[in-house]
Amino acid sequence: MIPISPNRLIEYDHRANTLILEALSGASDLLHYSDMVNLMGHILNTQKIWLNRITPIEGVRPVFDTYTWEEIGPLFEQSRDVLTRISDHLEQAVTYQNSKGQTYHNTGAEIFEHVIIHGQHHRAQIATRLREAGITPPGTDFIFFSRT
Repeated sequence: MIPISPNRLIEYDHRANTLILEALSGASDLLHYSDMVNLMGHILNTQKIWLNRITPIEGVRPVFDTYTWEEIGPLFEQSRDVLTRISDHLEQAVTYQNSKGQTYHNTGAEIFEHVIIHGQHHRAQIATRLREAGITPPGTDFIFFSRT
């Protein structure tokens, strides 16, 4: 198997988040889409939560905090750097506590891959909600990114 480089996955994640944010910004009534905004905030904040489990950082919010549209931009702007910092620890053994206080051990590589997959999971939830609202969601699959 030929692994995909962390930098390529970071660029994929950034592009997929960009497409979702563009779809949300085109929505006429963001209050109606607040659950989608919260999911986007959760995706971006969770990246920071995982980095904080590897190396302490500032500005991490609770895992299921709520977000306003205005708060999403700064989180999005930090996202590439946060993912890059996580990818700097791929070989590291990480001991951390989850949001329930349980202790676990994983490698930085496992954490990095989890964060990428986690984002795609919640982007799919947003895509479903967009469809339910009558908006065609953007294609955020990795293969679509790979074709560009």
